[in-house]
Amino acid sequence: MKFTKILILTIFFACTFLYNVNATAIGPISASYTEGVYTINHANEYVLKAKLVTPDSVTSLAIVDSQGNQKIFRKFSKAYIPTSEIILEENDSIVIIGNGEISLNFSK
Repeated sequence: MKFTKILILTIFFACTFLYNVNATAIGPISASYTEGVYTINHANEYVLKAKLVTPDSVTSLAIVDSQGNQKIFRKFSKAYIPTSEIILEENDSIVIIGNGEISLNFSK
C-alpha cells in the first residue's frame, strides 16, 4: 500500500516537472494615431478598442470595409471614453478625421 502511494506520487511529480509548457504572453499592441487613412492587414487576429487621447479636440473614427462600405462611425469629443470592442476583418481601413489623436488598442 505504501509502495503504491509512493509510486503514484513519483509519477505525478515526474509528469508535473518533466512536461512543462512554456507559455508566452502576447500583450496588446497599442499606439496613438493622428488624422489619416490606415489599412489593416491580418485583422482576423485582433479586436480593436479606441479612445481619444487629446482632450478638448473633436476627432472622428470610421472603419470602412474593402468594398468601401462604412461599418462603424464614432465621433469623440471627450477624452478617456473608450469604444466597445470592434472586430476587424481583412483589408479594413481605419479613417481618422480631426485634430486630435486616437489611441488604438489591438488585442486578441
